[in-house]
Amino acid sequence: MKLKIQAATIVAIAILSVTACKPNESKIPAADQVDNTAEVEAIAKEADPSQAQVDQYNKDENEMAERSEAMAANAARPMLEKAVAGQTGTADNKFVDKMIDLNGDGVLDAIVLLQGMDWCGSGGCTMMVFEGGKDAMTFKSKSTVTDTPIRVAGTKTKGWSDLIVSSDGKDRKLVFDGNKYPSNPSLVAPAQGDQVTAAKVLIPSS
Repeated sequence: MKLKIQAATIVAIAILSVTACKPNESKIPAADQVDNTAEVEAIAKEADPSQAQVDQYNKDENEMAERSEAMAANAARPMLEKAVAGQTGTADNKFVDKMIDLNGDGVLDAIVLLQGMDWCGSGGCTMMVFEGGKDAMTFKSKSTVTDTPIRVAGTKTKGWSDLIVSSDGKDRKLVFDGNKYPSNPSLVAPAQGDQVTAAKVLIPSS
């Protein structure tokens, strides 16, 4: 019985405490009440950026990524030129290229499209792919009769990005077989229209 009385007393004290702490809003004159609706809306607007602000943020992020990639490509260019010379047998090479991480290891690889009569014919030119490394670029693949545009798809095969190149007048999807890309793109089945549309152009048509 004594425990029940003590419990009832504690509850009563708690209720009185809450009642005493609760502000008596009915005693505040209407004229003295502050309308903070505008302030709340301003804070909410600041916390919820507009679409224009989101777009600008994404644009800035993309530009920073592009600048960083350009710097890395410039640093790797001597290695690329040396690697190309190792495959052609001469340092006097004309080519267009795009450095991009094809295998997801965080290091730029390179797609090279050789130029000149020794490497080009009516069906296109020779494309080479090099794998990037810390101190050198390693030859990975060679494809003949390849023309621009050269695109990279959003899909991967055996750890390497799928490529879409023009060959024999059609866009062809090249997939990595674990060792290399197809050596003759003209023999590969044409890419689907949605695959071409979704792919990113790496080397545009000249």
